[in-house]
Amino acid sequence: CYDNLCNPARMACALTPHEALSWLFAQAKSQFDAGLLNAFIRMMGVYPAGSVVQLTDDRYAIVMSVNSTRPLKPNVLVHDPATPRDEALYLSLTGTPDLGIRRSLKPSQLPPDARAYLAPRERVAYFFESAHAPLQADEEPAAA
Repeated sequence: CYDNLCNPARMACALTPHEALSWLFAQAKSQFDAGLLNAFIRMMGVYPAGSVVQLTDDRYAIVMSVNSTRPLKPNVLVHDPATPRDEALYLSLTGTPDLGIRRSLKPSQLPPDARAYLAPRERVAYFFESAHAPLQADEEPAAA
C-alpha cells in the first residue's frame, strides 16, 4: 500500500513519503494491525530517506537517513548554492535544536537549481537496517 502511494503507475498522482505515511495513519489505520502500522512508521521515520524537505530556515534538503530516537530530526543533505555539490553539507538536525523541517515537498516543487543540486529521484527507493537490541554498557559490537 505504501509503495503504491509513493510509486503509482501515474507519477502525477504520487504522494511524498511523508504524505503517504500520514495518509496510512489517518485514513487506512483500520485496515492494518495497529502495532504493525506503528512499527512500520517508526522504522520508516516521519520523513523517510529520500524525502525532499524545506527546512525552517527556508533551505532545501533531502533526507539521507532517519533518526529512530528523534523522528522529526533526520540527517539531511542541504542545498547551498555557495558550496559545490560534491561538498554539500550533511547535517544532523538532532544537533541543531533551532532548525527543523517546515514541510515535505515533491521533487517537482523544488526550484530548478535546488533540484539539480540535490538530484532527488522521481520514484522512491527504500533503505533500512534490521532492528537490533541496544548494546549494554559492558557489551562490545560484534566483529564483522
